[in-house]
Amino acid sequence: MKRIALLHSDTKLVNIVFDLANVNQKIYNPTFLSRPNLTVKRDSGRSLNGQGYSHILHKYRTLSVTLSADVLNEAEITFIETFLSKPYKYIAIQENNVWSGYIEVLVTEESTPITYIDELIELPEITLNFEYINIE
Repeated sequence: MKRIALLHSDTKLVNIVFDLANVNQKIYNPTFLSRPNLTVKRDSGRSLNGQGYSHILHKYRTLSVTLSADVLNEAEITFIETFLSKPYKYIAIQENNVWSGYIEVLVTEESTPITYIDELIELPEITLNFEYINIE
């Protein structure tokens, strides 16, 4: 099973090695964790002399994480709201009991993306969509 750590900071991290004891992070067992998907934006067309072209403008990875009611309570929702409001956001993913280093991400939502399972307020669910800052 994969786990994800969410880390927030007011300053850019110098050391991106995962630290289990970091006080500004929480570790979750997500309901859903997509694999990082590569997105490539291109500009393509034909020049005036008829020559075709296709240039890569930029590329980035996206990742989607869903945290469900079994891991969310008021303290966890408050942490996620704090995480979303901080200027520097990092994630680390545990796979086969090995943690990755911290990966700087940006969040595409402007507000806390909270929904409720079967519209019951006791069953919150949050889906976070991340974009990697640097592509590897």
